[in-house]
Amino acid sequence: MCWKGDDDDAATARYVCEECEGRWTDADRIGSLQKGIWEAEKPERRVAGFHLNELCSPFRKLREIVADFIGAKDSPELLKTWVNTSLGEVWRDQDGEKADPEILAARCEIYEKVPDGAVVITLTIDVQDDRLEMEFIGWGEGEESWGIDYVVLRGDPGQAELWERADDQLAKTFERADGTVLTVLGCMIDSAGHYTRQVYAWAKKHRGRVYASVGRSGKGRPLVMAGKKIIKDYGIKLFTVGVDTAKELLLMSRIKIREPGPGFCHWPRSYPADYFEQLTSERRVVRYKAGHPTHVWELIKGRRNEALDIRGLALALIALLRPNFKALAARFAPPPPDAPPPSTSPAKQEPQKSSWVKPRSGWMRR
Repeated sequence: MCWKGDDDDAATARYVCEECEGRWTDADRIGSLQKGIWEAEKPERRVAGFHLNELCSPFRKLREIVADFIGAKDSPELLKTWVNTSLGEVWRDQDGEKADPEILAARCEIYEKVPDGAVVITLTIDVQDDRLEMEFIGWGEGEESWGIDYVVLRGDPGQAELWERADDQLAKTFERADGTVLTVLGCMIDSAGHYTRQVYAWAKKHRGRVYASVGRSGKGRPLVMAGKKIIKDYGIKLFTVGVDTAKELLLMSRIKIREPGPGFCHWPRSYPADYFEQLTSERRVVRYKAGHPTHVWELIKGRRNEALDIRGLALALIALLRPNFKALAARFAPPPPDAPPPSTSPAKQEPQKSSWVKPRSGWMRR
């Protein structure tokens, strides 16, 4: 069944014959049904089964069927009921809503240095049992972003040696195309898993620059929120990241922006081959809890999702840091071509007036 009405006026509903493309009224449709016959698709079966939808019902008018469809088409849960009951068909939403990794990969660009639009660098880290995965991202006005480097440090997170290598990554500097050198403004690291204490210790070591976090699912959670209590023995706060909110922002909004500018995501061709498979590894589907529909994010079978988790952390981190992009861009901007060159001679200094009481004539003289 296909409704091609442009104005959603159910009163204009007609049944279009597939053979002659004639437009049938309700009288035409019911008249044709009286001439129909049943043909068995599987005559070998001993028990007959019948399958009909509402178009074959003499008790329902076309405008009523279409009116029900118009009322349900914008709501997945209502549309599911209409498909089941009116069309007599099985509702299929196994694929859910997901992004296409090939489309994103085709957008990759070539840049050897950090593009001049980036004024801030962030680092976000996901901790696995045998490695640390991390991404450096450059950010500019309107949260336009440039992937800079994706790094995998293999080793045991329970040993100090791996965290010393993480220190080296945090200390990295990055040169822009115009020669400006940027350092990492802030880092967020996921503390969930088997190495929570090690993450807390590393965040304590770099307190004020590294933020330990934990993800929490659920619709409507803030993108990032600071904990109210200080973690005992470490003197740091734990930040909560709304992971569903981050995925919604990234997968349903940011990566769908097609033109460079606010919110647009750039990636370099140097990224790992499976990066975009990981970035698009989850899909949003409708699930029912106690009879109520809700959107949930599900991992596609056979996919890894570290890159997605790391990007979600990055969105939370930049929201936490809230850098003044315009001020930073102005600071790094080259001087206008007609501006006078800076003076190399020492600036003339005006004599400073002393605030001390002037000595009277002959006072303390010898």
